[in-house]
Amino acid sequence: LTLRSYYELAFDGIDPGGSSTPGDEQNLPYTQLFSTAFGTYMTYSVMGDDQFWKIDYSSAVMTGHEKVGDQHFYYENEDWLISSPVRLVDVDHAKAIVSYAAQYVAPSNNDVTMQVSNDYVYGTDPSEATWTELPVTYPNSNQWNFQEREASLDAFLGQTVTVATSRSEERFQECRDRYRMP
Repeated sequence: LTLRSYYELAFDGIDPGGSSTPGDEQNLPYTQLFSTAFGTYMTYSVMGDDQFWKIDYSSAVMTGHEKVGDQHFYYENEDWLISSPVRLVDVDHAKAIVSYAAQYVAPSNNDVTMQVSNDYVYGTDPSEATWTELPVTYPNSNQWNFQEREASLDAFLGQTVTVATSRSEERFQECRDRYRMP
């Protein structure tokens, strides 16, 4: 059996993937690869004008560090990578999965979090919504090896939710995160 795309599968009335327009409600299964663009995700910078999410190395990348010549600069920042709304309907289980790689950041300092909201309005300031932090611990390694992390969304079944990764750099340290959201 060779499947050339998920459109060749029957999903019993579920439209796989949904819309490709950012901000439109998405159906399950919902996947966003960050190989060349943010796709149906958006970025929101709360603090740190020079530091923001970007596409680099076929991933969404955020860093609080900048090297100019021989000098290193470390910035305080808070930046969000936010999905379009996703309908968690007609399913028995749902989960969010992220492929993550990081260096120079301790996983216990809560600088990186995965959060979910059922009242976020796409395109607005994330502080205007109620967010529930999902229990995900992000690894710190000395190599850029992606590791999958997942969190259950079963508590939100039957609802439309937004999933976000927030990146807050409160200490001046070198930090770089890369994401792939399957």
